[in-house]
Amino acid sequence: MATLGFERGTAFLSQQLAFQGELAVIVEAAQGNGKSSDPTIRQELADSYIGVQIMKYNGLRMLTDLVKNGVIGPSSSIGKLYWSNWHRTLGERSMHVLGAAASIVGATPGSEYELDEFHRIFMSSRAETIYAGASEIQRNIIGERVLGLPREPR
Repeated sequence: MATLGFERGTAFLSQQLAFQGELAVIVEAAQGNGKSSDPTIRQELADSYIGVQIMKYNGLRMLTDLVKNGVIGPSSSIGKLYWSNWHRTLGERSMHVLGAAASIVGATPGSEYELDEFHRIFMSSRAETIYAGASEIQRNIIGERVLGLPREPR
């Protein structure tokens, strides 16, 4: 459980910086292609900014627990569930910013298929809800070990 707590908790603290960088690239693209004037896109980007700040403060809370208790408990599942769903949504929002261009990946004829930054965010963020513990498993851990709900019938 300690290993899983680390994997789901502190190991992903550095990802917050990467997520902030991805969000900055998406905001820059929205400003560049005029999508930033769309109120729906602006709201989505503001929501993503708020979400990455929440992630940061939740990470600080986990570090405080680690310092106080010497271990990260099952509450690290909250962080894993949150960031994987947040990142999946950011990937979807990156496609909204691209608009119709999202349906085209710029591979040159005869070259290997390569994703640009926006498509990479979209595609990789889908898998994050599965690896390091599927979101459904995280919800069970949160319910049983954090909230003290009865175990799911087997």
